[in-house]
Amino acid sequence: YVRTGEKTIESRWSKNRCAPYGHSSVGDVIVWKPTGGPVAGVSLVTKVISEHLNPGVLHRVLEDYHPRICVPNDPTPYVDKLYYTLLFLGPFVQIPYGRKGLRRDVRCEKRDRRGWAVIHERTVSDG
Repeated sequence: YVRTGEKTIESRWSKNRCAPYGHSSVGDVIVWKPTGGPVAGVSLVTKVISEHLNPGVLHRVLEDYHPRICVPNDPTPYVDKLYYTLLFLGPFVQIPYGRKGLRRDVRCEKRDRRGWAVIHERTVSDG
């Protein structure tokens, strides 16, 4: 859905404060890749909302954003979550194909099962 532009917000919901909660900023680059495959593309983060979750906030977030997150307006999967992050996405930029129609071998060094990882923590000198 990100590739087609239908999904314009990436959402993460958790029971504890784990990335991207508290780790994401406007200007971050989101790297999209299938499990075990090369990087398919990237998107730029244009806005971030990270907050503590309660039932009122949950209903408001789903009501306001569910079409852009590409999830149903149903709080059931999220009722046990305590934190959420919404990453508003710029356009998806596909990694081009190289010779012979094969995707260039762009890799992302992440070897665990987490769906989200901080590859490079931004510092003040990074800008």
